Amino acid sequence: MTPPLEELLEGVVARPGVVGAVVATLDGLVMGSLAMVDEDADAVGAVASLLARSLRSSGESSGMLAVSGGRVCVAAGEMLVVAALVEDEVDGQEVTAMLEPLVVEMEGWVRPPEG
Repeated sequence: MTPPLEELLEGVVARPGVVGAVVATLDGLVMGSLAMVDEDADAVGAVASLLARSLRSSGESSGMLAVSGGRVCVAAGEMLVVAALVEDEVDGQEVTAMLEPLVVEMEGWVRPPEG
């Protein structure tokens, strides 16, 4: 995982009640994760990409989904999705709002230059 990506994810998991964070492509390929074992990161990445595609098809760019023991909070871009797995007690809307600028920043790193 690249240092800038790791730094952004560290900022996410530093919040109380955030169990882990994942960056994935919209088709579910995990590009990086923090505070998760690989199997969990793959599962959260898959759930996040499905949720992101559903959100984008309805004109939304962020949302959350209840899962066992918490929620998956998601911000979707054109190419990437950033997700945080949070405990039940955490304000998921606040976490989701925090993820939105991160996905924009990360997409700036991978978007091909125009021109």
